[in-house]
Order: sequence, then C-alpha cells, then structure tokens
Amino acid sequence: MPAESTTYPRSIRAQLSDPGVQIPKLRQGGRGTEEMKTNDVTGRYRHGEFGMTLEFGRPGTGTRISEIEKITKAICALGIQIEEANPVFDFLADKQTGQMKPEVRNEKVLSAILEFKIKADRLPEVVNTLVPALEKVDTVVSWGVISRVAADGTIPVLERLKDLKLAARPNAKINMGLGRPMVED
Repeated sequence: MPAESTTYPRSIRAQLSDPGVQIPKLRQGGRGTEEMKTNDVTGRYRHGEFGMTLEFGRPGTGTRISEIEKITKAICALGIQIEEANPVFDFLADKQTGQMKPEVRNEKVLSAILEFKIKADRLPEVVNTLVPALEKVDTVVSWGVISRVAADGTIPVLERLKDLKLAARPNAKINMGLGRPMVED
C-alpha cells in the first residue's frame, strides 16, 4: 500500500472500513461506539430515550462521506446532536448544521455508523424527517433503534414504530443487564 493512502483524509478509509484499525481520538477500532452493547454498564441510554444508529454502506456496497452528510444535516436541522464518541462526529465541520469537512466528503468507506439519541416523544418527528431523507441517500442504510426494556418486560419503542407504520425486525440484540452499572437509572 502506498504511503500516501494512509495520510489524512484518506486514512479515514481504513479507520471506518477495518474494525481492527484504531481510531486515534477514541482509542478503539470500529465504525461506531460500543455504547448500545454495553448499556447495562454505561447507562448511556435511559428510560424515556431512544438511541438511533444508521449504518451506511454495509453489506459490501460502501459509502461516501457525502452520503452520510445528507443525514447529518437533516438530524442537526432538528437540533439533535450527533454522538461525540462516534467516529463520524470528527468529520463534521459544523456540529450545528451537520456539514462535513470538505476534505472528507468524497472519501469512500466500507461502512460508517452514525449515532445519536432522542427523547422518546421526538420519535415521530425524527422518523418523519429521516424516511424522506434516506430516500435521497445513494447507498444501503441499516437503521437501528436502541430502547431500554420496561419494567414489565415490554420494549416501548416497538408499539411506537408500529404506530408510525414501520415494521421492526423480530431479531434484536438484547442486553441482559448483567453488567455492574457505572451509572444508576
């Protein structure tokens, strides 16, 4: 591999395309954060909040950062902040508008995960913004929703998604809550 392929901004291709490559600021590898998978320990997502993940380009298609920018602009226009511990956050030139740094817009990566969280009552507004915005994105996007399980064992977001005419897949990653919490809910 030529040396110039590992210099910025091209270096982000390896950072987002190979989970084994460490992302300097985060001191971890991968395309997103570990927060949703370790919520029993981190307490990042609370009752009354939903997390959102949008994975661009996977499987096998890839994406340009400019495609992600279409969604960061839509999300930021709602006043929603992109997760700071997410690799995509560092590509933002303007954290308020969702505009990406010019030098990274044309970079192509295997995939990238955009993450943010919202108050549960904002779900209809966010869905109604994202659905048409995602139709303008020129790659495959997998949409994930992170929700705490209620005390009665139900998953609150499922009925809300159904009301919005969105079908949730029957498979899910369920955190059993066996970790020792760093933060109480």
